[in-house]
Amino acid sequence: MKGNLRKVNGNILGLEMIQDIHLENLFKAILNIRDNYYKYSLEQIAGNEDYQEQLERVFAYELYHQWSIIQDNYNKVISKEDCRVINGEAGKKLNGCHIYPDMLLHGGQDDTENQEIAIEIKRKVGINKDNVIEDLKKLTRLLSAEGLAFGAKAFKRCVFILTGGNENDIKELLKNNPNIVLDENIICVFCSHYGELDYETLKEIH
Repeated sequence: MKGNLRKVNGNILGLEMIQDIHLENLFKAILNIRDNYYKYSLEQIAGNEDYQEQLERVFAYELYHQWSIIQDNYNKVISKEDCRVINGEAGKKLNGCHIYPDMLLHGGQDDTENQEIAIEIKRKVGINKDNVIEDLKKLTRLLSAEGLAFGAKAFKRCVFILTGGNENDIKELLKNNPNIVLDENIICVFCSHYGELDYETLKEIH
């Protein structure tokens, strides 16, 4: 699963290759994010971890907004039992500890069955081997039901979003790291500006 999506005259080229409606809705939301949510000053960011985190949240909040609009419209035309909700930093209990993905698409906090997508977001400025691997390990754990509280099912897919970067940034960080499971259900998305993104599985990147 590897490709490119682009908005051209209101149409999304390449969307027909996405066979998962929830993934399709997420990708549409990312493509709707305007350039001002990607921009930053390198002088402000350099060495300032708090500012880097703040910028990551600016993008995440806009993604939540765009995705919620699309998901709400989708929920209106499907049966109630098939509706899904988006939560930001909702905790999932795993082996007695809570982990907090940046965003979730699931049946809700009380629903242990319908676990659709867990998301982690990073900006190229500020990433390093440790924080990328930490996020990927978190997503890998959510793809397995082992250790999830209340008999919850595993998430069907996980998505790692890198803004301002590309696959080579991740490939370089993962070099010679045997601790990362190259799962094809972890999809990496690379986006730097309005209306275009690249995607591929973690397995394909490595």
